[in-house]
Amino acid sequence: MKYCVQAIIRFDTEEEARKIFEELKKVLKKRFEKDDAHIILHECYHDEEPTKPCKVIEIIYAS
Repeated sequence: MKYCVQAIIRFDTEEEARKIFEELKKVLKKRFEKDDAHIILHECYHDEEPTKPCKVIEIIYAS
């Protein structure tokens, strides 16, 4: 069994979201080397159009 952490935090600007995204990349770099971890930065439209799909800006997968 494994434990997972999943968080979706909505920011008003891409700049705010990217700042957290970049910090997570630094912190989790070693996890990417040995695990199936991933981080996704995306535009979320659910507050405006609940059925509109999110637009992926950047995704980082384990190598």
